[in-house]
Amino acid sequence: MVVIEKASNMTKPPSPSLSSGSSVNGNNTNDDKTTTLEGKDLPLPSEKEILEEFENVLKKMDLPPDKIRLLRDYDLKKKWDLVRDQKNMYSVTDSSVYLEKLSLYLDPKTFKKSKKKLGNDTSTSILKHIEISLRTNSIDWVKSFLDPSTNNGLKILIEYLTQLQSSVVQNQLLQADSISSQQTTTTSILSTSGGFSYTSGEYYGGNTLTSNSSSGHDEGNIGDRQTSFTNISSTLPMPMKQNLFQKAIEGKSKGKVNKYLGDPENDIHVCVSCLRAIMNNKNGFNMVFNDPQAIYCITRSILHQSLRTKALVMELLSAICLVKGGHELIVNSFNRFKLDHKEVTRFQYLMAYFRNPKQFHVDFMSSCMQFINILVHSVEDMNYRAYLQYEFTMLGLDDYLEQLKDNPCESLQNQRIAYLDNYLDIASLIEDSSMKANLLLEKEELENKLSRKIEDIQIIEADYISNVEQLNRRMNELIDEKEKIRGEYDSHVNTLQRTLTQKEKDMREKEARFEFRIQELEKIQSTMEIGLKKAQDQQLKILENKKSTEKSPPIPPPLPENSSKLPHSITKSPPPAPPAPPPPPIPNQKNKGPIPPPPPPPMLSKNGAGIPPPPPPLFGGNKKVPVLPSNETLPIKKVVETKNKLPLLNWQAMKPTQVKETVFSNLNDDKILDIIDFSELEEKFKLGSLAVNTNLKNDNNLQTQMSPGSQSTTSSGGVSTTTKEIKKSLLDGKRIQNIAITKRKLNKSGTEIMAAVHRFDLKSLPAESVDILLKIIPTMEECQIFKDYALKNENNFDCLADEDQFLASLMKIERLKHKLEIMLFMASFEENAALIEPNLSNLTAASKCIKDAKLFHKVLEIVLAFGNYMNSSRKGGAYGFKLASLDSLYILKSPYDRSISLLHLIADTIQKQFPDLINFTEELKFSEKASSIMWETVLSDIKEIEQHFEKAKNEYNVKGADSPIQLKEFIEKTEKRVQALSEACETAKISFNSCVEVYGENPKSQQPSIFFSKIALFSKNFIQAIKDNENRRIIEERNKNDALKKEKIIQQRKRMSHNNKENGDLLDELESKIMAGIDNGRSRNKKNGSKLDSTQMGHGDFDLLISGLKDSPYMAAGGNFPASRRRPRNASKSPSAGNRKVIPKEVNRER
Repeated sequence: MVVIEKASNMTKPPSPSLSSGSSVNGNNTNDDKTTTLEGKDLPLPSEKEILEEFENVLKKMDLPPDKIRLLRDYDLKKKWDLVRDQKNMYSVTDSSVYLEKLSLYLDPKTFKKSKKKLGNDTSTSILKHIEISLRTNSIDWVKSFLDPSTNNGLKILIEYLTQLQSSVVQNQLLQADSISSQQTTTTSILSTSGGFSYTSGEYYGGNTLTSNSSSGHDEGNIGDRQTSFTNISSTLPMPMKQNLFQKAIEGKSKGKVNKYLGDPENDIHVCVSCLRAIMNNKNGFNMVFNDPQAIYCITRSILHQSLRTKALVMELLSAICLVKGGHELIVNSFNRFKLDHKEVTRFQYLMAYFRNPKQFHVDFMSSCMQFINILVHSVEDMNYRAYLQYEFTMLGLDDYLEQLKDNPCESLQNQRIAYLDNYLDIASLIEDSSMKANLLLEKEELENKLSRKIEDIQIIEADYISNVEQLNRRMNELIDEKEKIRGEYDSHVNTLQRTLTQKEKDMREKEARFEFRIQELEKIQSTMEIGLKKAQDQQLKILENKKSTEKSPPIPPPLPENSSKLPHSITKSPPPAPPAPPPPPIPNQKNKGPIPPPPPPPMLSKNGAGIPPPPPPLFGGNKKVPVLPSNETLPIKKVVETKNKLPLLNWQAMKPTQVKETVFSNLNDDKILDIIDFSELEEKFKLGSLAVNTNLKNDNNLQTQMSPGSQSTTSSGGVSTTTKEIKKSLLDGKRIQNIAITKRKLNKSGTEIMAAVHRFDLKSLPAESVDILLKIIPTMEECQIFKDYALKNENNFDCLADEDQFLASLMKIERLKHKLEIMLFMASFEENAALIEPNLSNLTAASKCIKDAKLFHKVLEIVLAFGNYMNSSRKGGAYGFKLASLDSLYILKSPYDRSISLLHLIADTIQKQFPDLINFTEELKFSEKASSIMWETVLSDIKEIEQHFEKAKNEYNVKGADSPIQLKEFIEKTEKRVQALSEACETAKISFNSCVEVYGENPKSQQPSIFFSKIALFSKNFIQAIKDNENRRIIEERNKNDALKKEKIIQQRKRMSHNNKENGDLLDELESKIMAGIDNGRSRNKKNGSKLDSTQMGHGDFDLLISGLKDSPYMAAGGNFPASRRRPRNASKSPSAGNRKVIPKEVNRER
């Protein structure tokens, strides 16, 4: 039938039931009737009940719609049969039934009385029913089985296994004694470390790897067995009180008893399988884990003859070792095993089975190698780890692993290689430790050298930038000077050219006038000559007429030949003056100055020539041409309508008039508004029903609390003078005390001090002495007092105290204070200059770099876009902002996640959409150093240096050639350096002012320590935001992967059968524990040496742990050692495991 096939494919197999002779319900009757509804004589329920049950079955079967329609067409009888079949599949036997029967075997008397309850079941069949039920039944069934108050199944199972193992071992002891009694010669071969079987007492020596008996047991070599049992008999426990198993094994029990007892070997194997199933349950694992006897029974099962059982035992012990506290339990159980079985060395039997198996069993060899690897290398204490490693080395493990290197079994090779990878080579470790100390010293030395080199490079870089800035400044000054000279030169040349042109014009005019006059004079001369000739002719005619009539008078003399050279004033009237020059052209109408009047007519010179008029003045005279206002206007910022209500960014917006000539004038945030994705900003910063005050607690971050200064009142009490004064003093007590202290410190006379001061000798009078001398310089009042005293006592101070005499000797030194200040300046100049120069270089470098930081400008453009996006709808768009507003980016938090600030979103946007700007902080690297500069202090120090140097230079100039050699050398040495300091200070000041103005700040009110600290803090916060985003991205990716795995499990679960609620509950728990196991595995990888806690083990985790160990060998927590710390191994022919980390494998278990 299709329906039955579908149901069988989607459901688990039915729970095992007891034989026909036993009651499923556990009743002590032989009635064949059961509660499984198999009898057909039962009447049908009502139609309503059948249909309800049928619908529930259809829901659990999860069939396609066409199949459901087909089933619904069945008649009522078939529907009822289907319901009964489903119920029969899920009928289970109560755990108390199995435990009641199993407990009968623990007491021979009770067994004799109640053996009829067993029916046809043997101990082996009962144990198999228990093992299958523990694996397949629901969690509630397992809880009922383990409940200490009702069934206490674990205790019964452990007690049964303990008695069975003890009986088998006792039987081996008796057999060994019987063989020993027949042995005439004994030879101790404990060194071979053989093993024996529970039932036959066989000993596996070095020559017993062949032969098989009909029963499947290895009989081995008779001689070897006889020799070996002689020694083993002394290692087994003393005889104990005989129980039911002992009698059955020895064959003393009757046949009726033997038919109820199964094979002891099979019983032990099934018992261990039951323990595995119990440990796969959360409560069961903790019960087994906290029961040392249970762990010991598992350990003791290595004596089992079956290699399959041994492999199972090794797997269980390996998994327990990986639980916190499990390693100690395993070691304690092997210690007890050593005492009970009188091993010469611990793990002797284990190594005997591993080295000398009766046949090669892949699972046993691999699991045994896996157990040894985990037992040795899963401890955190390296000393203990080395001890366990050496213990197995003494048992011959290393040599045997060398023999196994050519074994073709891949799983065994993987475990062998894992052990060798975890191996600690103590000699190499010692060598590495000595090398490590040297390498650490060398590393520290190299780090120090590297740090110094980096510091030197930074200093050189700062000096380079400062020098470049100074050179640029000097170059600009020279360019300006050149342009000024060129302008003056051009102006002078233009003036000369205009003068020359005017002179040429005047000369041409004069030449023209002279030519004109010459022509006129020539005309006059020719006219005069003609007139004279005519006059002479007329006179001649008149004379001739008179001669003819009368005697004519004498002829007058002719005119002189140079008559034409008479002066112009006599011979000719002056010519008219030349015409006035034309008026100047009409000036440009843009120039609104008054039109100058026309020049006056030229004056006539004495010779009648006109003086050329002066050139007309420039238009407007000396008035400056007014500068027209710029036609450039800033575009109106558009208002951005956000999808959600966003919090206001509390920034200091700049007015449009303040943006001019700043970095913001070149920024266009409107262009990138369309590029930036603001969806994440809308999502994380929207103000909905939460109405969260985003500025909550931020005001406290912006405000700084000024702690009131505590005024320290110092009471200066007068120094008590001695009652008996030896000498008189003109000073008060405190003053005398200070002078006395100074006198003792100096230990020099007034004459010596005078000589040192006049010579400016800092060797005779060091800087410390100069400093304390300046503190006791006589005041004006004291000088007057001493002068009055000198007048009265004829300049004799012998009657005064020594302190007064010392002070009087200082008064005699001319210009003492002036010279001491110069000496103190000479002594401290190098130190002061060395402190000031780095500050100037750093300030210049920081100003230059931040002013030209193109990437930083782009980041400010993005910040401006974000701010306008959030504020423009309520406050309007901003054209720029003050750098102090950068702090608000880190303060403004998301209403939904207080760990996310606006700066995190900006950093994420830059990283995703503007990756070329991510390294803009490299441009701001000098800001941190510049933020610690106290500019006012630096300026005052430089001013003080300049003043004191000027004093020293004046002192040198006054004395000239008689100047002390020390002062002369100091002036020559430091003059250029003082000048360089002044120039560097001016360069730094100009650079800083220029940088500050670029960002719209006022240079007069802005200090470098405040300005650069804002930029340095923003850079630091940005880097931290990038790291936070990266960590958040990793966590989100991890959660996403976990969610995908969970979704995958859910999808698998949907494809599985949902036949009852218990199954669904189990899958839910398994699903949660798989996810918890993944998280635990991740945390174990993060923290070296961490193990699962027993309380964290849940349903199915034990199987996951065993499966993970099978898939990949165990690697120690401190794995991946350098090659020098591992034991060298030869290359293996088999492939090595790629990934040997223990990762729990997902398994699907039906219950």
